[in-house]
Amino acid sequence: MRHHLQKLDFDFLQKNNVEILTSDAISILIPEKAYKFAIDFTLDPYYGNRTQENSEYIVRSQKKKSTNDFYGYATLYVINKNLQLTLSILPMHPEFSSAYYVAYFLDVIKSLNLKTKVLCLDRGFYSKKVIKLLQICDVPHIIPVKRHGKRMLELLDGRGSRFDTYTMKDRKCP
Repeated sequence: MRHHLQKLDFDFLQKNNVEILTSDAISILIPEKAYKFAIDFTLDPYYGNRTQENSEYIVRSQKKKSTNDFYGYATLYVINKNLQLTLSILPMHPEFSSAYYVAYFLDVIKSLNLKTKVLCLDRGFYSKKVIKLLQICDVPHIIPVKRHGKRMLELLDGRGSRFDTYTMKDRKCP
C-alpha cells in the first residue's frame, strides 16, 4: 500500500480534486439549481516530528488528544435530499485564513454552475472576514455564534425566538 501511495502526486491531486470528486456526482446535480452546501474543517492529530516535507501541512490548534499539532483539511459538501456528496477537499495551511477556504469553495460552486440555497459553516468560520465575504457575495449562510462579550450573552439568553442586530468589533492589538 505504501509503495502505491508514494506514486501519487500530491500537487496533481490538489489541483484536480474537484474533477476527481465530482466525476460521478455531477450527473446527480442539476445545473442552475440551488442546493444546500456545508463547509467543514477537520483536524487529525499528528504526533510525529515536523520535517521539510510535512511542515506546511501541519497546523496548530487547541490541545486535543495530547497534541497541538494536526493535519487539517477543509471540505465542501453538497446536501441533496438525504445524500451528502463531497465536492472538494483542501489541505489546511497555517498561513491561510478561513475566509480563503470559503472563497475557494464559493468558486468551486460557481464553476460547477450550481446555486446556493444556504451555506452551513461550523463555529470555526465565525469571523468578520468570512461574514463580510458572504455578505458581499450575497450568499445565504448559517454560522453558529461564539458566546463572548456582555452584549452577545444578553442576546443569547433564553430559549425563545428573537431577532436582533449585533456588530462584531475588532480585537484591540497590544
